[in-house]
Amino acid sequence: MQADENSSSTSLCLPPCWKCSRKAVKYFRCATEGCPGPANISASSQDIIDNRIALCKQCAVRCPFCAGAIRQEDLHSVTDRPATLLSCSTEGGGGEGSAVGPTAGIDLQTLEEFNLQLKELADKVQKRMRALSTELAVSASGHPEILELLEQARKLVDSLDQQGLRPDGVTYQWLISLHARAKDKEHVEAWAYKMENCNKCSTDAYNSVMFGFAVPQGIDRADMWFNRMLAHDVAPDVKTFAILIQACAASRDSTRASRYFQRMQRFGIAPNVVVFSQLISACASEDHDPRSLQKAEGFFKSMQQSGVEPNNFTFMRLLKACANAGDARKASQYFNLSVEAGCVPNVVTYTQMVSVFIKNGDVAGAERWFSKLEAAGITPNVAAFNSVIRVCGTAGDVKHASSWLEKLEAAGCHPTEHTYEALITSVLYHKDFVGADRWLQRMLDTGVPPTIKIFIILLKACEHTGNLCQAEKWFNKMIEAGVQPDVQAYNSILKTSAVHDSFGRFRVRQPTCQEQRKWFLKMYEAGVQPNEATHDILTRSTCLPIVSAVASSVAAALQSYSHRFCSIGN
Repeated sequence: MQADENSSSTSLCLPPCWKCSRKAVKYFRCATEGCPGPANISASSQDIIDNRIALCKQCAVRCPFCAGAIRQEDLHSVTDRPATLLSCSTEGGGGEGSAVGPTAGIDLQTLEEFNLQLKELADKVQKRMRALSTELAVSASGHPEILELLEQARKLVDSLDQQGLRPDGVTYQWLISLHARAKDKEHVEAWAYKMENCNKCSTDAYNSVMFGFAVPQGIDRADMWFNRMLAHDVAPDVKTFAILIQACAASRDSTRASRYFQRMQRFGIAPNVVVFSQLISACASEDHDPRSLQKAEGFFKSMQQSGVEPNNFTFMRLLKACANAGDARKASQYFNLSVEAGCVPNVVTYTQMVSVFIKNGDVAGAERWFSKLEAAGITPNVAAFNSVIRVCGTAGDVKHASSWLEKLEAAGCHPTEHTYEALITSVLYHKDFVGADRWLQRMLDTGVPPTIKIFIILLKACEHTGNLCQAEKWFNKMIEAGVQPDVQAYNSILKTSAVHDSFGRFRVRQPTCQEQRKWFLKMYEAGVQPNEATHDILTRSTCLPIVSAVASSVAAALQSYSHRFCSIGN
């Protein structure tokens, strides 16, 4: 029987696999000459001997008549689908005991089909995470829809194991990618370690691992996996460095991003538009660095000199850097340059242009660009309205901020935590604590989940006035709202216990020292790790004995935390 690789198993009328006696989805023929074939096969199946067609996928790579397992390149499918064999299937050798029987109730599949299903699940996770990130104020990784997709992946892996199939490099790649897209860092690393143990490492898989740590404060872990990648002799590619630089951007570290860029060049890898865009993004993420725009423009010039064409994302990050610097003139130049480059401005582009005026509180400039958005026939979204309200907040323009809130609601948009953050900022500009409390209560009453950032803004407003009573009220409201205070919140309320003198030093009275001690102990009991700022706040307060005791407590606490975290690391 002579059959080509495009024939179907039905047209071939193949008997069951002679090794495990079951019907298979695919059958293979061995291209290796000299294979003796099965000695005890019936004459009616002589055609199988002639073409060395014998086995289903599980048995084909364990041919008992060859010196070793058949290599992947020696097998050719005789069914309607291309052969997909896993390179790790040689483990365990041949023999009767190595055959895996069918599992009841499970449709037999090929590894190729499993991998395709994992890819489809990973794409669904990515699509849903993007949608949820725009809909929810909190992380979408724990959303029921995402958890359901992860459960489907788990069941798929169980089915893979039940059918006796072993993951190949592609399987690990998509399993890691799926969990990385879901921001499930624990399972990302678990599958990455399994991949290394099975020696199925690949560049794409390691890229997926590092992508899982392209999140705030994730760069150290991403760098660790980059070093493991090199230790396993897996070569990085341009995507590897783009992801590492993206992790730097998420961690607001443009210096480290520059180092990865230099290292990429030493590897002889040419940067592409993604790499340059992420470098600019890393600069734009440093919103408190006055040189962020200058550094971003430096990378943009390097990009132009390299002949790499910028895209819409490139210009968006440049506009973000301009917004950080409050440079409306340069922002307008880059906006025009993006249009000349063929980028079509959308609602996000115009919103970013409005945001350029936040730093200087230029309400007229923000409203002018918002009018351009409407003139372009683009429907503004809640982010566009929020940007104008934030400009009003910076300027302390309570009247305009309230009027833009009315426009937002009239447009059918719902206020978010960013909306109320801007409204609270506008009244705090005038030290109107009553007005701020009113907006906070309205936000809670309307069911908008507050973030810790809003409470930090409220607490910081109490620092320079020493209004400890109001600070305690907002601190308690934060806990009631289910928001866990962090070290910044505790540091703020510790500062509120003191009043600055004309030289910027803390002028503290004895009762205030007692308050500081009380709040520091609360911080310690809550398990919040004090930092250097905590130590500085207390030691700069005064030389009174009680504050010295507090400072000693801080030093002891810092040492205790240090020992604890070092032991965890070891």
